[in-house]
Amino acid sequence: MRILFVVQGLPPQSTGGTELYTYYLARELHRRHEVYIFCRRADPSQEEYAVQSYLLDGLPVTSVNNSFRKVFDFSMTYKNDIIAGIFARFLEQVQPDIVHIQHLIGLSTSLISICSDKNIPVLLTLHDYWFLCQRGQLLKPDLTICSGPRDWKCAMCLWSQIKAFLTQQSTAVKRRTYLGKIPMALRRWCVQLNRWKAIEVMHARTRHMREMLESVDMIFTPSRFHRDQCIKLGGRFGISPDRIRFLSNGMNVDLFANFRKKPSSTLRFGFIGTIIPSKGLHVLIKAFNRIQSNRATLRIHGIALPYDGYNNYMQDLRAMVVNPNIHFMGGYNNAQIAQILSEIDVLIVPSIWYENAPLTIHEAFIAKIPVIASNIGGMAELVHHMENGLLFEVGNSDDLYVKIQTFIENPSLVEALSGNIKPVKTIEENAKELEAIYNELIAR
Repeated sequence: MRILFVVQGLPPQSTGGTELYTYYLARELHRRHEVYIFCRRADPSQEEYAVQSYLLDGLPVTSVNNSFRKVFDFSMTYKNDIIAGIFARFLEQVQPDIVHIQHLIGLSTSLISICSDKNIPVLLTLHDYWFLCQRGQLLKPDLTICSGPRDWKCAMCLWSQIKAFLTQQSTAVKRRTYLGKIPMALRRWCVQLNRWKAIEVMHARTRHMREMLESVDMIFTPSRFHRDQCIKLGGRFGISPDRIRFLSNGMNVDLFANFRKKPSSTLRFGFIGTIIPSKGLHVLIKAFNRIQSNRATLRIHGIALPYDGYNNYMQDLRAMVVNPNIHFMGGYNNAQIAQILSEIDVLIVPSIWYENAPLTIHEAFIAKIPVIASNIGGMAELVHHMENGLLFEVGNSDDLYVKIQTFIENPSLVEALSGNIKPVKTIEENAKELEAIYNELIAR
């Protein structure tokens, strides 16, 4: 079988959960099939839309450079004809039997129609809400959860991003930077005018996304919650219950071969992941600042990435810290995850958006480490309160403090909850599930 994966990036440059999952899945299927990957990279030092082909652990990869330097209107952020043309030529060369899309941000949604026009079966895994929400996480600029996409609401979010671009004097919008110099009354008028235009462009995005989603043969979500949300919110986008399946992701458990916890006299809490506002690290730091015990530490593993409207987030986090037992450990390679978890007793996942199926929770469970998580989305689906971890009210640092203190006052709870953690689905098991589905679609 000739399988093509499409994804927004790959390690070692991109190490988010979607990218890592795609890499491990492709590597496993490559043992028995001919597997190719088409992806995006974002390197400002290289020519825009330059194509590179290389081998990643024996996997043939073709990547196109897109750092958004040549994006001249909003539609190009999701439908890019230049990238579509590159992909069409690549598809002609590879001639895959099936295409499995993991994410298209930074690429082009029209890759779907290119495949369907050639009668190539297309599968799509929804790792977040990007098809429904141009911000991707159903999170408003003030970091509160959005109740669902509506063109006028989405336009407000879009306009907040436009204002951020104007403030930063982005190359793509330099022609509009005069807005920062005109009188406030006239600026308000311009903002209102552009908001109406923003509604139009969001309506066009919704219409286009519906067309693309209706061209997909099968849609997967890694959590039941995410499937339910997509059905609830995605009617306008052509997502119906019969076209979307729950299929949990598999994990590369080989990283944990011979895993052993390192003993410690302190209770070690940990945060692992990208440092952006939606991950809720500010909630965690606020809670941990209140911890009085010198026998409890918090280790923060990860690097900060750009996030709309929060350019100083990392600096703000460091300024928040008053507890000397909070430590920023810096970035890490996923190959080091077992080593990192060997020095963590309780993982904390304080995300303030509807996380789908966080990689870090699965990794903690492989290592039999209990998790404190926000009580929403896929997090609450994986973490069962007082069974394999604790849940706290999303965004509530007071409640998170109580849950952290619960472990400090009852250290035996770590071992008790650890014993309840069930085995995690492996990438090998997941690959076999998908092989059967691929064969089913090809045979239609």
